[in-house]
This record gives sequence, structure tokens and C-alpha cells, in this order.
Amino acid sequence: MPARHVIHEIDDIVLKIGIQSGNTAYYDIRFVRRDGVQLHAGSSVRDKREAEWLVEQMKTRLGLES
Repeated sequence: MPARHVIHEIDDIVLKIGIQSGNTAYYDIRFVRRDGVQLHAGSSVRDKREAEWLVEQMKTRLGLES
């Protein structure tokens, strides 16, 4: 059974470069818990603007500051 995490444990959502192929970077989205542990929320998003938009949407819906 997968681990379960509650929304109030999430302190931030960050964007990281996951992998790079040639000149193309693929971005990972991670939840950062209050204790500093990072959890994968999404991976291999090719377009940086789209990845940034996704992070902003998630932050807005979770009530986190942008």
C-alpha cells in the first residue's frame, strides 16, 4: 500500500531539473514536507513554463504562498 501524506504536512512545492537529454531539461515537481523531506509530485515535464504553471496551480489550491 502506498504511503499517505496529509495536506497540512506540505510546506512548499519546488521545481527541480530531473534529467537532461542534450540541450533539453526535464523538470520534476516535489512536495516539501515541514520536516524537510521531499516527495515526488510529478516528473519529466519538458516545458519549464508549464512546470512552473503546475507548481503555481498546486500552491494556490493548497493555500501556499507563491
